[in-house]
Amino acid sequence: MNGITCFQSTIDIIKQHNLHGTYAYVDNIVVAGKTKLEHNENLVKFQEAAQFHNFTFNKNKSTISTKSIDFLGYKITHGSLKPDFETDASNTAIAATLNQASHPVAFFSRTFTPTECKHSAVEKEACAIVESFYKPHQTPLINVMQAFECLRLDFKGPLPLNSRNHYMLTLVDEYSHFPFAFACQNMTTGTIT
Repeated sequence: MNGITCFQSTIDIIKQHNLHGTYAYVDNIVVAGKTKLEHNENLVKFQEAAQFHNFTFNKNKSTISTKSIDFLGYKITHGSLKPDFETDASNTAIAATLNQASHPVAFFSRTFTPTECKHSAVEKEACAIVESFYKPHQTPLINVMQAFECLRLDFKGPLPLNSRNHYMLTLVDEYSHFPFAFACQNMTTGTIT
């Protein structure tokens, strides 16, 4: 059974057996409850339904009765749902991306001042973290809600090629993470217009 078929089978089981607190996404299944007792009751019902349909599970990949899980780009704990947040720093700039369900939904970036460019790598990374969490109102977040709404571009090179194209222009769609690459002769503005 392939992944899509297996996923649909899981959804059908959840509907057919009217399982509460049970959520499926591709090959991941989460059984939850507001209390430990409710969780355990939901888990037993799910296990019975899975056994009825001859489902098997990899015990090495199963986590049962945990207080915290990572699911669809969120860290879920009792009463808390935290999105996935990534930060990065280079020699000249910082950036942060807010991800939900493995897709960036907002990001910000800014260049360093000449004084900040002299900071150590650790200080630059710390700056990215601090600004992404504590100063979001000073740098507006850009919401990325659909494909090709925001592209990240960069030149790579010079490349050791035996052709006239010594650089690679890379474009990455911030929503889907789909990459594009174009061979280029140089890194001038005329190359990308």
